[in-house]
Amino acid sequence: MIKIYQPYQHANSSKRFFYLNQKNFFLLLIIVHYSFLSYSQDKEINPNGFNVFYYQNGIKSSEGNLKDGKPNDYWKTYFETGTIKTEGNRKNFQLDSTWKFYNSNEKLINIINYKEGLKHGVSEIFDTNGVVRESVNYINNLKSGDAFYYYSNGALHIKEKYIDDYLEGISYEYDTTGTVIAIREYTKGFLRNEEKINRFDKNGEKDGVWKEFYEDGTVKWEGKYSHGDLNGIVKEYDAKGGLKTLEKFEFGILNEDSEDVAFFELERKIRPDGSMLVGGYKDGKKQGIFREYDSTGTLMNSFVYKNDLKIAEGLLDSTGAKTGVWNYYFETQEIKATGNYVDGLRDQEWFFYYKNGVVEQKGAYIRGVPNGKWKWWYDNKQVQREEYFRKGKEDGEVVEYDTLGNVLTRGEFIDGIQDGKWYYNVNDHSEEGEFRDDVRHGKWTYKYKDETLAFEGEYFNGLPIGKHKYYYPNGRLKWEGKYDNGMKEGEWKKFTDEGILDMQIEYKRGEEFKINGIKIK
Repeated sequence: MIKIYQPYQHANSSKRFFYLNQKNFFLLLIIVHYSFLSYSQDKEINPNGFNVFYYQNGIKSSEGNLKDGKPNDYWKTYFETGTIKTEGNRKNFQLDSTWKFYNSNEKLINIINYKEGLKHGVSEIFDTNGVVRESVNYINNLKSGDAFYYYSNGALHIKEKYIDDYLEGISYEYDTTGTVIAIREYTKGFLRNEEKINRFDKNGEKDGVWKEFYEDGTVKWEGKYSHGDLNGIVKEYDAKGGLKTLEKFEFGILNEDSEDVAFFELERKIRPDGSMLVGGYKDGKKQGIFREYDSTGTLMNSFVYKNDLKIAEGLLDSTGAKTGVWNYYFETQEIKATGNYVDGLRDQEWFFYYKNGVVEQKGAYIRGVPNGKWKWWYDNKQVQREEYFRKGKEDGEVVEYDTLGNVLTRGEFIDGIQDGKWYYNVNDHSEEGEFRDDVRHGKWTYKYKDETLAFEGEYFNGLPIGKHKYYYPNGRLKWEGKYDNGMKEGEWKKFTDEGILDMQIEYKRGEEFKINGIKIK
């Protein structure tokens, strides 16, 4: 019975490694030959033909052609269970064309294209569900061209470009809905610039810079949000990058009087009774703030318009700052929010509504910042979130619920910083542990819905440390390995849901060093 030797089992992209094995090939033939004879005297190795090799347990380990006693043409290797492990072609004794790699469950995990023993063409990595997680192009063993990385649902996560194994040019990161959330610029592998865009705050409101793009990547629209409200200059561009419109918003309100915007013409309309309405028009439509005066010239009211639709109304003081009660409207004219201003800053209690009239949230401001208890509701009137603010910062217990009233999040803030015990209910499991100074610290555990342990591990000042273990819903160990100062270190093991060892990965300072005992470059 013949035991397969490693060079027959694994495709390797290193020329040096392959040639070294060829030097020792004739020694290998002697070993294999005598091992074979000890099992069966009526079989011999054909140095110029098809051969089949076996493990000591009698299971086939590999099969393929030899030429001059060296592996050539199409080869297959197998696990000791008999399932396929690798398959691919050799040309002139070197790896050539497409090679496929499988795990012990016969799931395809890697496809690599080779030319003259080197990676050349697209290399793809798959997860256990068959979803492509990584697709990278190589030329002569170097990453070259576009590289794509994907979420587990198949959505694009990162698109970047390589030249001679170095990141080069513009890289885009997307969320699971396909929205760009980060743009990075590289030169020779060095990160030169990073812009995080299209993000939400902890309450799910748009916050920070937002951008939209044409298909070729040209910016179509850009503006800045502050907790759900446009706040600052908003620009719209044509497909060639030319500026089409320029508007200025102040906390969701279009400021037509801003000196930064010069696209609108002011117009005065005097009524028969002597009262007057003054505001800006664009393409014949009301845009921005309109002021209403009585016949004596006294300011009576102010309105904010967008494309001829009233979106807010209230009073302005002599300096133009909002004062007193203001009402905000959806473009379909349902009430959106109502509250008081003092010197242009939100003050006292404010209410925010859904289009159906149900209160979405309410809370108080002091000089423009949240203070005291705030409460949110779903549109079915079920409480969504309760928390406390002090001088604009979260301070005290926060509890968040789903639409049925089940707790999703519970924890405590101290002056805007997470601290103490926290609980999260996330999709198919819950998470529980402590925060210290806004980062995870100490032991954390995850549990499935039936309270079966899903994960256990420890953190120190936000960095994972020590042994971390992940479990299947049936309670069997799935992954286990060690972290050293936030980086994976040493041997990590993956098991099937039946408890069989499936994969071993050895890490050095967070980098993969060996997979199933084979060194990787």
